[in-house]
Amino acid sequence: MNIAFISHLNNDAHREYAELIAKLLQKNLVCLPADTTADEQYAEQNDIDMLIFSCQNNKHKIRRVLLDCRDLRIPYLILTSSMTDLRTPQHILLPVSMLEEEVYKAQIAAHLARYANAEVLILTANDYGSRAMRNSQKIATHLSSMNIEPTILTALRDSFHLYKETADRQRELHSDLIVWTASREYGLDDILFGPQEQSLIMRSLKPVLLVNPREDLFSLCD
Repeated sequence: MNIAFISHLNNDAHREYAELIAKLLQKNLVCLPADTTADEQYAEQNDIDMLIFSCQNNKHKIRRVLLDCRDLRIPYLILTSSMTDLRTPQHILLPVSMLEEEVYKAQIAAHLARYANAEVLILTANDYGSRAMRNSQKIATHLSSMNIEPTILTALRDSFHLYKETADRQRELHSDLIVWTASREYGLDDILFGPQEQSLIMRSLKPVLLVNPREDLFSLCD
């Protein structure tokens, strides 16, 4: 099985990071031309487990990647020109909102944590209701079943502003990698100003691994 690296930059550090992730997960790294349309059909035909994109920290470039990846069942990691502090993920940050699809990324987070021997911090949105905490507890239960004991921290902000806190506190929380659930649907604000994941990626100094909210999500295979 393979990890595909698609670069829109001539960035050796990003390529080395892609090689590191592939080696860590015991996958082959396949470098593809920048104009490759890596959709779901391409991923299945070429045994792609994960996509890694390298692009400018530009809203139009990032939006294009996000739109191209909307239907993927595999995780996709985005590196921008602003992400220069790239290292083996020893601290994985898992922001969790009130949306039920948050629990879908538990398998991928567990897989990464196991292979990297990394710690997982679950950042739970500070909502009035209990849905975000229930999601965090479900994720924690899954991680614990795989002998990974996460830390659960209650955020200062609610689900609607969790992406801002994630970006603002990434250094404080010592995160090396952020695992984020992509938007299920784009509302008017998302269309006009960009979805939350776009804003997070543009603000982030650390790689952002995105998971589309699908119940039939394909997890990285052992």
